[in-house]
Amino acid sequence: MRHGFKMLLAASLAAGLSGSAHGAGPQSGPSALGSLSGTVTAPSPFQAAQVFIRNTDNNVLYGVYTAGGRYRAVALIPGTYRVTVKKTGFAADARTVDIRAGATAVLDFEMVEGAPTPAQQPIFGAGAREDLAYVTRDALFPPGPGQDAVRRHCFTCHSESFFGLRQQDEGRWNTTVDNMVGAGYLDAIPQTERAELIGYLTRNYGPDSVRRAVEPDFPLDEDALGRAMYVEYYLPLGPDAAPRRSQEPQIDHEGNVWFTERSDPNMVGVVDPRTGAVTDYPLPDPEGDPHGLTVDADGHVWWAETDGWRLGRLDPATGEMTRYSLTPDDDPELLGRGHTPVLDSEDNVWVSVRDMVRGGTGVTGVFGRGGTGGGVDEPRDGIAKWDRATETVSVYFHPTPGSRPYGMLVDGNDHVWTALSQGCGVARFEPATETWTDFLSPTGNNCQVRRLGVDSAGATVWYGIWSGGGRLGKVDVATGDIVEYDVPMPDAQPYDTWVDGEDRVWISDGGQGGALIRFDPETENWTYYPSPQITDMPKLAIGGNGAIWYCPRSSANAAVGVLYPDMSRITSLEAVRPLEDWR
Repeated sequence: MRHGFKMLLAASLAAGLSGSAHGAGPQSGPSALGSLSGTVTAPSPFQAAQVFIRNTDNNVLYGVYTAGGRYRAVALIPGTYRVTVKKTGFAADARTVDIRAGATAVLDFEMVEGAPTPAQQPIFGAGAREDLAYVTRDALFPPGPGQDAVRRHCFTCHSESFFGLRQQDEGRWNTTVDNMVGAGYLDAIPQTERAELIGYLTRNYGPDSVRRAVEPDFPLDEDALGRAMYVEYYLPLGPDAAPRRSQEPQIDHEGNVWFTERSDPNMVGVVDPRTGAVTDYPLPDPEGDPHGLTVDADGHVWWAETDGWRLGRLDPATGEMTRYSLTPDDDPELLGRGHTPVLDSEDNVWVSVRDMVRGGTGVTGVFGRGGTGGGVDEPRDGIAKWDRATETVSVYFHPTPGSRPYGMLVDGNDHVWTALSQGCGVARFEPATETWTDFLSPTGNNCQVRRLGVDSAGATVWYGIWSGGGRLGKVDVATGDIVEYDVPMPDAQPYDTWVDGEDRVWISDGGQGGALIRFDPETENWTYYPSPQITDMPKLAIGGNGAIWYCPRSSANAAVGVLYPDMSRITSLEAVRPLEDWR
């Protein structure tokens, strides 16, 4: 039986943006683009100043670094740009420049000593925020009644920097805690202790508090940073100029990048990197909460709903949407939460599924909508398969209660791997035998693993310990041996780990204020690439050209972003599908 219904939706091209998001689009080769270079000087030595180059016509920001006092940016879409320089301890006036196709503009800056330059965040309308203050660690997470309660109950999932970016009243904090308890992230908190916790959060992170963070002191490799370039494509604001919340990127077959949108209303969207054009597709269930997505061989976009308990498919050519219930025919009362979809070699869709119960009305949603939970069974976790040939769903339970599968991949043998977010490890499922094998962190059970990656040979699976230590781990698939490496900065929260075409591991880290980190397994060297915005980046997609795509989920401005580690390799702004399509 097919669990689904169809809905036609017209794609709405974002106001003020031009170009097609579904075809080759305008040419974006070197002759159609421009470049900018120049010098940055100061009265005292400095390293790796950030230069932000914002296109004021189409909401695109380029970010580069100085090396030896010089900077360079390439592949700039022609238009008018506002250019700013940021380096702690210095200030410089903003400048404006016109970039023309096929030409190189020159713009020099002279910094003066002074107060630290505020974070140069672009603003594209009401709702964007840049009121961020850098403070000491004690000012970010001040001592006082309730601090220990927050540390005990909240730090399993969140770091100090998470709270510094929140501004909620007592009612909102109570609702947040209720949602975490209802979703199983927290045990019920005794009333006296809960009152202390809520009081601490309200006093220090209330609606009138200052959004704040500890400015990270990243190790700066000028040689590497001077070759790199960030580009962020900013999304138009939502209804009533409300801020947006992009979650996960995926590259399609036509050079575009798709993303899930978890603000109200829920959507999937697509960015054409050649023009900055954004197309949004509102989902049939505006509160289904699309978490992950993937793109199949036909170019169809699949998403999984955490609150809607559906797997959705969009045909971009027609706008037709189909939703499939994740409840299998042989278990008609089963309900739960979908999470991350991936594809196997036959384009079957596998999804991590969590909090499954029978006999209830679904689990309580963390983001505000859900059912009564409960039911006749304890919540179960596992993975689901949508079979392309039969359009039916099967569910395979993980043997450990509360393991809460999260990120997914399918390896070259069609084995399905998932990160055990509450199980402190990763697991492999072999469809032919329907057997599970767990690979658990040697650190014990007090950690969370969000996502995982695999090398080009399929011999090593990598994962990040997101909470409980800030480590990068690798599993030898043949032997099961595990080795872990400490990320060399405090407050590290490795979220996603993905391996590039040269088998170097890339990590998205939000705990330190926003950075992409490269780890070289041969040399065990770490290279940091601080991001344009303070944010976390919950999912990476590395293209066949080595570009690292991400969504800055908690940033002031919602976007789809990309890091080019070596801008000299850029031949076009179009996105390139991965060489090894593990996801």
